[in-house]
Amino acid sequence: MFVFEGTCALSSLHLLEGIEKQHWELRIDEGSTALMLFSCLYLSFAYGIFYMFLVSYTFIYEDTYHFTTGQEGLTFLAIGIGAIIACIIYFGWDAILQRAYARDAPWSRREESRRLPLACAAGPFLVISCFWVGWTARSDVHWIVPVLSGVPFGIGYLLLFMALLNYLVDAVS
Repeated sequence: MFVFEGTCALSSLHLLEGIEKQHWELRIDEGSTALMLFSCLYLSFAYGIFYMFLVSYTFIYEDTYHFTTGQEGLTFLAIGIGAIIACIIYFGWDAILQRAYARDAPWSRREESRRLPLACAAGPFLVISCFWVGWTARSDVHWIVPVLSGVPFGIGYLLLFMALLNYLVDAVS
């Protein structure tokens, strides 16, 4: 039994009854359920690619190019630059979306039409950057070439996560 300032007593059971009485409504229809499922699966796959990409930097730059740990850490700046570019793209898309709201465009009222185009644009950036770093991370290729693959990777992963996570929030609220 919990006692608050000696005036109010609540039991654990009473607390659970209060939570149980709250109305939780989710707007999930049958069409968006499959799309949400595959969005989550794609995000989990992208998380795996993201972490493999980051872990590979240690092997590429310390083993192949003989960078120190500090130098290898600087190679992540390219991903940060790509993320900044993705933020600019995202804010540009948000401005387009606000203009579509203002003129009451029908496509701007559906979650899929609002958020998923950015996720579709992110896919090629991720694929290109993975092939780029995979084919150029050799000792006979200058180190800046695989470092620059971080720019499209930063664009792709940030666009993908911002778009799909916002879509999932919009789809159920």
